[in-house]
Amino acid sequence: MTNDSITSFVVRCQHVSEVDSQIKVKLTHVQSNKDIYFDQLEDAFDRMKEIVSDQELEKR
Repeated sequence: MTNDSITSFVVRCQHVSEVDSQIKVKLTHVQSNKDIYFDQLEDAFDRMKEIVSDQELEKR
């Protein structure tokens, strides 16, 4: 396996409101060093899937 096939992410969650159980999710794509912010963890995971799929398509 080469390093090209590994996609790394850092996911950080922060509670913004204990009353409403609101969180902010910061997703960092390590290879591009870009941060993307979400209101739901599920949205961050969906974005990770999109990034990995896009990279797989570029390899073909």
